[in-house]
Amino acid sequence: MKTVKPAQWGAGLLLALLILFVVNALAATTITSNTTGTIDGYDYELWKDSGNTSMTLNGGGKFSCSWSNINNALFRIGKKFDSTKTYQQLGNITVNYGCNYQPNGNSYLCIYGWTRNPLVEYYIVESWGSWRPPGATSKGTITVDGGTYDVYETTRINQPSIDGTATFQQYWSVRTSKRTSGTVSVTQHFDEWAKKGMTLGKMYECALTVEGYQSSGTADVYTNTITIGGTNPPVTSNPPTTGNNNDPPSSRSAFTTIEAETYNSCSSSTIQTIGTGNGGSGIGYIESGNTVTYSNVDFGSGATSFSARVASEQNSNIQIRIGSANGTLLGTLSNVATGGWDTYQNKTTTINNVTGIHDLVLVFSGPVNVDSFIFSGGNNYSPPVTTNPTPTSTNNNNGGSYSVDYSQNDWGSGATVTVTITNNGSLPINGWNLAWTFPGNQKITNAWNARYTQSGASVIASNQSWNSTIPANGGRVSFGFNISYSGTNAKPTSFTLNGSSSSTPGVTPTQTSGPVVTPTSVVSPSPTTEGKFHCFLLLGQSNMAGWPKAQDSDKVPNPRILALGYDNNQWAVAVPPLHESWQGAIGPGDWFAKTIINRLPPQDTIGLIPCAISGEKIETFMKNIGSKYDWIISRAKLAQQRGGIIEGILFHQGCSNNGQADWPNKVNTLITDIKRDLGLGDIPVLVGELLYSGSCAGHNTLVNQLPSIIKNCHVISASGLSGDPADPWGLHFNHDSQVTLGKRYAEKMIQVLGW
Repeated sequence: MKTVKPAQWGAGLLLALLILFVVNALAATTITSNTTGTIDGYDYELWKDSGNTSMTLNGGGKFSCSWSNINNALFRIGKKFDSTKTYQQLGNITVNYGCNYQPNGNSYLCIYGWTRNPLVEYYIVESWGSWRPPGATSKGTITVDGGTYDVYETTRINQPSIDGTATFQQYWSVRTSKRTSGTVSVTQHFDEWAKKGMTLGKMYECALTVEGYQSSGTADVYTNTITIGGTNPPVTSNPPTTGNNNDPPSSRSAFTTIEAETYNSCSSSTIQTIGTGNGGSGIGYIESGNTVTYSNVDFGSGATSFSARVASEQNSNIQIRIGSANGTLLGTLSNVATGGWDTYQNKTTTINNVTGIHDLVLVFSGPVNVDSFIFSGGNNYSPPVTTNPTPTSTNNNNGGSYSVDYSQNDWGSGATVTVTITNNGSLPINGWNLAWTFPGNQKITNAWNARYTQSGASVIASNQSWNSTIPANGGRVSFGFNISYSGTNAKPTSFTLNGSSSSTPGVTPTQTSGPVVTPTSVVSPSPTTEGKFHCFLLLGQSNMAGWPKAQDSDKVPNPRILALGYDNNQWAVAVPPLHESWQGAIGPGDWFAKTIINRLPPQDTIGLIPCAISGEKIETFMKNIGSKYDWIISRAKLAQQRGGIIEGILFHQGCSNNGQADWPNKVNTLITDIKRDLGLGDIPVLVGELLYSGSCAGHNTLVNQLPSIIKNCHVISASGLSGDPADPWGLHFNHDSQVTLGKRYAEKMIQVLGW
């Protein structure tokens, strides 16, 4: 969730309004004509003036839609109001969304709504199709949620509206670069419009919307959460605690980053967990007099400095106390103003020396957003002793070395980066902070397996709680992030780990070591420790590997979808091409994973194991016959060794064995051997048909024999799919058909696995 400006008190005290629409998904309902209604506390509407439309309501604010042969159509789910309150009276409005958006022609993906008195139709446009709206003269630009938007005002004369045919104004914020997921701080747009004299009336609606105009397309909204918060009542004498961990830990170190939202108690009903724009969370809606307590913080042999990552438009102070809100004052972090509620900076102050274990209490004199904090000046934290295995002893003079590998998958205006730290020393490193400076204007947009702060070009990445230890003698920890940039994307030339620098990536400078705990090997990107790692084998030839070039919309990475490197056997965030890099192609595996991930719990991860090879016969992959069987098995075992559960096999092959009557039995032999050698049982096997219009279409008769001889085998239809006009052999699906084929594989796998 995105950071939002803390609520301000108006005249008098108003009843708190905090509406968070988080609901359980219900059975999907599909509508095809003009309809309004409510589902799971959200208001939905399908409106069109002509053409073919379909909208499937998936619950929890989520929906999918398609349109064709339309003049104008809108699909939206959000919240409708009674037109009695302004947006200021409702409070801060944010929308967190994600959408697989595939327009063909003129279309918008936007936050949309209306107000009355005055009558205004408004758009916050996140992405669009062939035409960037609204075709008017910009009133200037604004920056919200880290993105730049052009602002427009247009007039509609005698046009349809929520009050019938009328003349009204349209207000627009249109991103200068497209995106299809993220957080929209709606209230900040409204505030910026007001500065330009664009006045809104009483709120009628705020909804995530897909609009089409004389076009066709599809959209799958897999995330849509609207948060509306207002001013709050006075704090009661015994306010509820809302921290993420109310049970005091045995102890936690003052010298590793403490996330602000992990408090154990607070003195306010207004404080909320918020997003901090760096892939993490923090706390906001803080007011004067609020306190937050963190239990059993271990200051070791002494801490003398306090540093916090904060954001605020106002000047206020944070007192650092121990024991209670009136306990010993260690120091005060003054002047926390940073120039904006989304402008995070590290602020530091000295404190009186403190040792041992204490409850830490932060006392606030006014509004501020807090991401995290850390102490320095001591380093003798001793974590709780555990058994099996026994912790190693502390040694602060390791005398070892480390190396840093920085690799990236670049797609033009952005890239996915994987950073691996290797500990070449003789003792483990407990707790790590890796610092570097980007040589250009690169900006991290999200990260996984590490926390980070970025100020200008300078970045510091820190361990998560579960990967704080880098084992000795070659132990590795990896983390990843996405960046956006313009111009060139040169790699950093040096890194500093816990204060010790390297001149170039891969060079091994002397390391410094903090306290040591039991080593735990962590390789990354990594599925979360509490979630499941669901893996899928991708087998076949060129239609599984992919023929059509991947487009930018295919290359939006999801940190929860990993792929085993085709050439290096290293796990990374899945971005096409999954198979042969020279082709740069998209296969069905890409959108299979993008579709199926939405049906899994948020802590779960998908792992793709690409093993298709273009142009190869089935014999190439068979045990004791071909050369690639052992390669397939070895790659699958890498997933199993990582804790992965191989849930199913995606298979698409046959062109090189076109019409051969013994092909089905050979496929059965291959699948049987793979299942037996990997101990997979009768997992689902999904086999795809060949292109109906292609020269191998007759082979589909053999494809459809496979379910009768392979247990738990299912055929994925190629009906309605088209060939790629650039394919001289007439065998390969075009781009959009590959996307559809991947989704069909996913839909069948979801059905078979009961997800």
